[in-house]
Amino acid sequence: MKVFSTTQLRRNTSEILEAVQCEPVIITRYGKSLFAMISREHFDAMQRALNSANLGKEAEHPR
Repeated sequence: MKVFSTTQLRRNTSEILEAVQCEPVIITRYGKSLFAMISREHFDAMQRALNSANLGKEAEHPR
């Protein structure tokens, strides 16, 4: 996972957006993690996995 500062984000936005297409990216400020950036494709996959897991829990414990 690549790590960039907020200054790098301002100066090299296109480079960072390219990196996000391949892997999650962490944005830091003053050396501390501030944000995690992921591609839309990765986000959608995570949402599908979460929804699938939640559906499985509902099937195990119906209301």
